[in-house]
Amino acid sequence: MSHFEQMVGDYDRTHPGWRTSRRTVCEFVFRAHNTVNVRTQKKIYTLRESVEELERVFPAANVMATRRQYLVYIRSDWMRNMTLSGVSSFSKLRELNTIESDYWGERVQPEWSELLQFEGTNVAPLEPAAPTALGATNVPKLVAPSRGFSLKSVGRIGQLSSLR
Repeated sequence: MSHFEQMVGDYDRTHPGWRTSRRTVCEFVFRAHNTVNVRTQKKIYTLRESVEELERVFPAANVMATRRQYLVYIRSDWMRNMTLSGVSSFSKLRELNTIESDYWGERVQPEWSELLQFEGTNVAPLEPAAPTALGATNVPKLVAPSRGFSLKSVGRIGQLSSLR
C-alpha cells in the first residue's frame, strides 16, 4: 500500500465524510502535502504560502492546458507500459477523462486565490495512525459465533460456512 493510500484510509477513519465539501477536500490535500514535507524534511506551508506557491508554479492562465497535457501523458504512458497494474487502472483513466470532459471542461478558468476563502483551515501535517500492540494499524478483530461472523466496527458479514 502506498503512503498516499495509507493517508487516505487513515483520514477516512478519523474524518468520515471529508469528501463532501470543497473545503474539507482542500484541507486533506494541504495536510497530506505537509505530511509528505515532514517525511522529506521540507518546509511546512501555511494555506496562504501554498496558494502563493501554486500561483508561482502553475499560473492560473496555464492550469487547464497543464491538466490536459498531464492526461495526454498518462494515456501515452499507459499505452507504452501495458502491465497488469496498467490494465487494471484503465477504469481510472476512463474516469479521469470523464471528469475532464464533463466537469473541468465546462468550468471557467480557475483562480488559485479562490482557495483563500478557506483561510483558517487546518493545514497541519496528519498524525500517523496509532499502532496496535502488534505494530499493525487499525486491524479489526474477527469474531466467529456459531451462527455467523462479523468484523468489529464493520458489522455482520455472513455465515461461518462462507469462509470455507
